[in-house]
Amino acid sequence: MSTPPDYRLPRDAFPRRYDLEIAPDLDAGTFQGKVTATFDLVHARQRLVLNAEELVLEEVRVEAAGRELPGRVKDLPELQQVVLEFPEELQPGT
Repeated sequence: MSTPPDYRLPRDAFPRRYDLEIAPDLDAGTFQGKVTATFDLVHARQRLVLNAEELVLEEVRVEAAGRELPGRVKDLPELQQVVLEFPEELQPGT
């Protein structure tokens, strides 16, 4: 018997603020944009899981402790989520 998918987001990374820039294409029914999100982390982590139904993420970066780290995106369409993976652990309070 297989384990059912977990649709819940991690409970140790709390979004605090979202800043959005959106450019809709009304004729095509699509949009492009930029999201800057601020999170509070309870524990160090190398990955963040976010809800992302029908979204395509082209570039991911994190700014922490005065440094910018590139991220990789792993799409999980069956869960309507994405996993953002970073080259090193993100520390709480940075």
